[in-house]
Amino acid sequence: LPILLILGATRDADRPYAWTAAMARAIPAGRVVTTVGPPHRDAGLMTSSCVDPIVAAYLIDLVLPDADIACPVVR
Repeated sequence: LPILLILGATRDADRPYAWTAAMARAIPAGRVVTTVGPPHRDAGLMTSSCVDPIVAAYLIDLVLPDADIACPVVR
């Protein structure tokens, strides 16, 4: 399986976090980065000091975090 980065937010009304959790169960080779707080944003537009470096490492070098990560909303 390919390695995947799965992004989700706990308070996203358009894309419920249950969907993120279901995708993570369906794709065990992935890692989940959860923003604990406000709605979903597109990768690269999050301006989060926690999420953005993780997304950049994945997009540039295909590097995933060692474990799933929960990020507070930090701008």
